[in-house]
Amino acid sequence: MGRDDVGAEPCPVCEGATFVEAFREIGHRFERCVGCKFTRMADGSSEESLGAYYAEARASGEAAWQEHADNLVKFGRLLERIERHVVPGRFLDVGCSIGTSLVAARDRGWDAIGIELSQPVAEFGRTKWGVDIREALLDDLVDDPSFASASFDAIFMHHTLEHVKRPADLLEQCFALLRPGGVMFQGLPNHGSLKALLFGGRWSYGVTSEHVSHFTKAQVVRLVRRIGFEVLAVETPDAKQDPRLLHDIMHRIGRRERLARATGASDGVFDAEKYIRYITDRRWPNFVSNRLWPARLTRFIGRGQEVYVLARKPAAATLAFRPTGAAKQ
Repeated sequence: MGRDDVGAEPCPVCEGATFVEAFREIGHRFERCVGCKFTRMADGSSEESLGAYYAEARASGEAAWQEHADNLVKFGRLLERIERHVVPGRFLDVGCSIGTSLVAARDRGWDAIGIELSQPVAEFGRTKWGVDIREALLDDLVDDPSFASASFDAIFMHHTLEHVKRPADLLEQCFALLRPGGVMFQGLPNHGSLKALLFGGRWSYGVTSEHVSHFTKAQVVRLVRRIGFEVLAVETPDAKQDPRLLHDIMHRIGRRERLARATGASDGVFDAEKYIRYITDRRWPNFVSNRLWPARLTRFIGRGQEVYVLARKPAAATLAFRPTGAAKQ
């Protein structure tokens, strides 16, 4: 049964107004656009409560610190791709976490700024590396001269757009902030990936309580183009090593509690630390997590678990900055 509520948010991809229930998982209900199949959380937290969550969140920052060295290399490679289309100038990361991308950009000659809602995470980055991280939404920075229209050469969003309730509004703001010819990078979970197709609502990499917008490769490309960007490159990277894989398989076949008990949780309540020890120390769980997944094949067929989009603001574009009160990271 579809719904077409007066005042309901239209689909950001196709601007359709009719959604049907897609699935229920992790205590939430998810709905799918009838027109383009874009999926979003239908009963998520309000923007205010979600903002409060990120203001206090520490777990994402701890994870980012553990991955800092690897991400420094990864972001450096992504910056190389950006630099094929624009020379280093002003760089903005929307949702920069501890600022690893800002360090990578600064080391390559960019003037880098980031925004991040989590106060402890932002403070860590400022203190550790001396990078410029603002604890704000783009809406809050309309009068800041550092965020004037057409003042950035590159905008970087790595796992940010899926957290946004109104992604089209955020992309419009980014479009306005880029100078003509400027480049935007998007990296986010691919809900058209093979894992998403196999596991559905039990794909733990993509379906979380913080991910309110679920994009496939085709949907994010369509949205980016609708805003006015020219798409330069699209790919769907994947990784052979995936510690979530065994968990998602067992959850999909209804054996998650059995897995929890196997890891040492006698009450059947899943414990992440015990699970990591379990897949590290035992042969077959280690094999599933490190050797089973056909990552090369999924990349080749465009079904990797992430989607990367590189896009450019046309040289003739003149869209003005629109603080419509909407883009909440």
